Amino acid sequence: MRANTLHFYLAGEPFSSTPAVGKSGRANKKKYVCPYSFSEQVDMLRNLHPDSESFEDLMTKDKGWRVRCMRAMGFEGTLTEFGGFFKEAITVSCLKTQSYIVAVKIMKDRAISGQKVNRNCFASLPGVQEKERIFPILQRWALGQIDRKGANKEWEETKKTQVKSQTARASNEQLRKRNQTLEQENSRLKNQLELLRKELDSALNKRKEDVFEFETLDQDIVPQITTKKRRAAYKVSFEMSSEPETDDSLIDPHWKPSPKNSSSSMDC
Repeated sequence: MRANTLHFYLAGEPFSSTPAVGKSGRANKKKYVCPYSFSEQVDMLRNLHPDSESFEDLMTKDKGWRVRCMRAMGFEGTLTEFGGFFKEAITVSCLKTQSYIVAVKIMKDRAISGQKVNRNCFASLPGVQEKERIFPILQRWALGQIDRKGANKEWEETKKTQVKSQTARASNEQLRKRNQTLEQENSRLKNQLELLRKELDSALNKRKEDVFEFETLDQDIVPQITTKKRRAAYKVSFEMSSEPETDDSLIDPHWKPSPKNSSSSMDC
């Protein structure tokens, strides 16, 4: 299939048993008809990828690769429109090697049994980010344990689960950022508290020094005041001790001045 597909692509001749139909995104709005079947689209996209020999998942958003694929498909729209129209083929063509091999086997078995092989076979596969869930579902489909509807249903469930996981991861990321912000704020407040403590200690030490100086000044003043008080007390004591003493024993308690002496003294 691969050799035939590339041959017709290089020769510029249309080759399709079940052509894909869509709208072109450029000047003319005519319906786009892909000249290749879905399985051929997948094969061509795989071969045109620069990492097609890799065993891992291929990069679906390689711009240069998409431009080459657009030309190969004769698509005249934009890269975004191309990605939307060929999303199923792009997804299958970029699967990990073991998954890609199983997908090709499924398409061949369906074609041999007369079943349709189109984009609807893998309608729910684009968007599945849990790559480890793709291979087991493809394998059970290839073994006949599930059918096309069952496979797509499981992929849908996988996407719902991963949306919840993404929401949980986003919530955890928000909590982590919030916790980081709180830790930074806590660190800032600790530093600020430590600075305030240092300022308080400095103020207390300065106050103690001022009190010490005041007490020293008191010790210098108190002796002077005490000395002055002592001198004043000594002076008063000295003056009191300098007055003449009177002998009370020499005074007659019954003596009274005579009237004569009293009047004569008044006449004088």
